[in-house]
Amino acid sequence: MDRLKAAAMLAAGLIKAVWQGNFPCLFHMMTGAYCPGCGGTRAVKSLLKGEILLSAIYHPLVLYSVIAGPLLLLWYVYCRKKDKPFRQICWKAALVGGAVLMGGNFVVKNGLLFWGVDVLAVLDQG
Repeated sequence: MDRLKAAAMLAAGLIKAVWQGNFPCLFHMMTGAYCPGCGGTRAVKSLLKGEILLSAIYHPLVLYSVIAGPLLLLWYVYCRKKDKPFRQICWKAALVGGAVLMGGNFVVKNGLLFWGVDVLAVLDQG
């Protein structure tokens, strides 16, 4: 039971650190570049505050997941209720779409960083 309590406390501490922005990105610290997930926590926080456009700018995958996830689930339930086949291509297309968004986010943010524009720092200031 002590291990469970310690694990829960560790998880709570990590969540608190991430939420407060005190949890550094090791990839960014080591390379100076943004990782494919950089901006994700900020995007979730912005989305929870109702700042949809800012969330999409921080990391478009978060908004995509919030929209695509429930839609896929509803489509799956509809197909099951109507005895229609649910094609696996739906899941695959959603995953490919998410991967493209994540890769595009990585390339654009690091491309701008290469040219001297630190997008996340600019957004954090304003």
